[in-house]
Amino acid sequence: MYLPAPNTDYVFLTWAQSLNGRIGYTYSQGKPNPGQLVLSGHESFVMTHKLRAHADGIMVGSTTVRVDNPSLTARLPDPAHDTLPLDQQPRPILVDSSLSLDYESLKVIKLARLGVGKAPYVIVSPKTESAAKSDPIIEQKVNVITRVGGKLIVRATDNTVRFHEYVALDQLRELGIRRLMVEGGARLLSHALKSECVDAAIVTISPQFVDPLSTIGIDAPSLNWPCKSWEMFGDDVVFEGRRR
Repeated sequence: MYLPAPNTDYVFLTWAQSLNGRIGYTYSQGKPNPGQLVLSGHESFVMTHKLRAHADGIMVGSTTVRVDNPSLTARLPDPAHDTLPLDQQPRPILVDSSLSLDYESLKVIKLARLGVGKAPYVIVSPKTESAAKSDPIIEQKVNVITRVGGKLIVRATDNTVRFHEYVALDQLRELGIRRLMVEGGARLLSHALKSECVDAAIVTISPQFVDPLSTIGIDAPSLNWPCKSWEMFGDDVVFEGRRR
């Protein structure tokens, strides 16, 4: 898999999907958490962690955090047992416009407190930043984030349809997030695929079909990116396509 040198602006998407294009269980607020849809085998899972180790930041949306509660760390050589040193870890980046998550319960917060993971950057709307001054619940969440060394990043406007503005890409780059890995979920990936700022997609395809009624896929536009590689990782096939 190709990744550019450090200090190069590069946005790449990574996800795992079934043969029928599903990436996760359907989730609705107020209903039981369906849990994570496990698709990747061990070999492709290790490959994903190698990609993480070469990224400055890993971005996920709030629904992915709510369902999976990911650590967003690079764990090598064996993701089940090993963790890279803190200075080799990517920065967790959460897109949570209204600070809807329970931050005290998040693995990224707990790992930052332990000093084994970097503190998260959280993308919020200007409206949420203003609300933090008068809403004690939001203020408390901000305190949880900042006390572990995390940071709120406020996008320029409350309403934007442009992916690079929605995820505050320019601000992230000013903070040293040059190689950005976007892992999900479906809505964030769909949004990203409609943007000209995305350079590549690395897709793990699992040899299984899953129930389409209880799962979701990516709503992508018609794209024809050149295929740079197809590789087998155990039973999975990993596709790499680049915009240019």
